[in-house]
Amino acid sequence: MTTVGRNPLGWLLVASLAIGGCAAAPRATTPPAPRASAPAPVLSPIASTTGAYLDFATCDPLTLHSRTGTTQIYFFYADDCAWCTATDAELLAHGVPDGITVFRVDLPSMPELADRYGVTAPGTFVQVDPSGAKVRSWTGSRDGTEIAAEVGD
Repeated sequence: MTTVGRNPLGWLLVASLAIGGCAAAPRATTPPAPRASAPAPVLSPIASTTGAYLDFATCDPLTLHSRTGTTQIYFFYADDCAWCTATDAELLAHGVPDGITVFRVDLPSMPELADRYGVTAPGTFVQVDPSGAKVRSWTGSRDGTEIAAEVGD
C-alpha cells in the first residue's frame, strides 16, 4: 500500500485539491454601508445657439427643447434620393451656421410629420417656429450656407 508521504503523485493530488478548494470557496463579503442619497440632478435645457444637424428620430425632448434659441428647420430626407444623400453628407461634414438647427427627418418612416407640413417629396426643408408651426418651406439647398441664405440668418 502506498502512502501519501512516499508518493509524489499523492502530494500533488492533495496540493491541487487544497488549492482548488481554496479558490472555489466563497468569500464572505460585507455589503457597503448605505450612503446618504443625494437628490437627483434636475436637468434643465440650456439654450444653445451653436449650429447643429441632428436626427429628429433620435433626439430626446430635452435636446429638442434646448434648440429653441435657434431657427429650426426640418430636412425631409430619403435614402433613395441622391440629392438628399449628397446634402446629408455635406451637412454632416461641414455642419450648419450658428443660430440654425436642422433636424433630419426620414420621410418614409415619418409620413404623419410630412403630412402635417404638406411635404410631398424628399429634399424639402420646412422652417418651423418655436411652437412647431410651419413658417415656410423650400427645396434646393445643398449646404448650411444655402440654408442660412434661405432663412435670412
